[in-house]
Amino acid sequence: MRLTKKLIACCAAIALASCSSTVIDGCRIFSPIHGSSRDTAETRAQVDVHNAKGVGACDWKAGA
Repeated sequence: MRLTKKLIACCAAIALASCSSTVIDGCRIFSPIHGSSRDTAETRAQVDVHNAKGVGACDWKAGA
């Protein structure tokens, strides 16, 4: 019984340690979107929302 508890504790420790080392930096994998003159009003609004989130969360330059 003691060995089982130690094994479970060890597995939990390994699982928790691996989680902290696999966090993905969202700011690194996303970038601002640039619209097109052919975009619909809905698409332009979605682009604006995406870019506003990047300005707030990732320090993108406004209007970039």
